[in-house]
Amino acid sequence: MIVSHKYKFIFIKTGKCGSTSIEHYLKEYCGPRDMITPTIESKAYARNYRGLVLWRVYLSSVFELLGFLCRGRLGAFKQAFRSLQQLGTELDPHAPASLVKKVVGNKIWHRYYKFCVERNPYDRMISLYFWRTNASNLNGFDQFIKQPFIYRASNFPFYSDGKTCMMDKVLRYENLDEELGQVLQSLGIPWRGRLDIRLKAQFRKDHRPYRAIYTKEQAAIVARLCANEIALMNYRF
Repeated sequence: MIVSHKYKFIFIKTGKCGSTSIEHYLKEYCGPRDMITPTIESKAYARNYRGLVLWRVYLSSVFELLGFLCRGRLGAFKQAFRSLQQLGTELDPHAPASLVKKVVGNKIWHRYYKFCVERNPYDRMISLYFWRTNASNLNGFDQFIKQPFIYRASNFPFYSDGKTCMMDKVLRYENLDEELGQVLQSLGIPWRGRLDIRLKAQFRKDHRPYRAIYTKEQAAIVARLCANEIALMNYRF
């Protein structure tokens, strides 16, 4: 996740959509006051993502907790307290837009250009499988897709309030270089025509078209898990 005061943009990091590669590209142009959460590939460039930068969240959380106590809403108090504990002292690289908005405040949130990347969930789920399992083939994909809970199966919670998209632009992974170039040029960030590197792409071992891989049952599961982004981006199986 990046908040650039230099170029006035907020980049929300989604899963298995090339976001780490985009961060790797953008870090070269970020200023010293910009907020960059760490990645394995670029920890040295991370800055301003911990400690006092979270003061707005801590302050609003304290008032929220006090309000729940005063109204006797112990269940809501416990849930809010757990959320505050999970936040800890630094922002997660995949911090959702709803949290980033609290961190930067309404003024910056509404002034800065906000964007992220989405990918056809049928294709993304295959990459997610290989990344999570480090498998060499798709023999375990059916079991993976049918498990009760798939961590980060949907990207929609990252860039929405749960119902509505919070971004100014959701780029399509399928047309990433062109759409990213348009955004960066509009922000005044140099664009070299394409991302020089695609990090984490080495995990996927089977590059067949996703339609050649899925059964009807598996496709129906993805359609249910990722219904929001499928509707938003008009994806089709």
